[in-house]
Amino acid sequence: LNQIPDITAEKTPAGLLKYLAGKYPQLEQAKTLRQTLTDRGFAGAFVVAYRGNAPIPLQEAIAGAH
Repeated sequence: LNQIPDITAEKTPAGLLKYLAGKYPQLEQAKTLRQTLTDRGFAGAFVVAYRGNAPIPLQEAIAGAH
């Protein structure tokens, strides 16, 4: 995880740790990082969109970008 940019951890209500990596204004940049993480063994990596501090559906973020 040392080589991954902007790592933060959040505790879920179930007590699990959820790791977040990077902040990218363009979807393609986020997808590139997701692929890098997958290639390094983090098979469950996925892209999350945010509006402010709240997560939003990725499709909503894509629609709002056009």
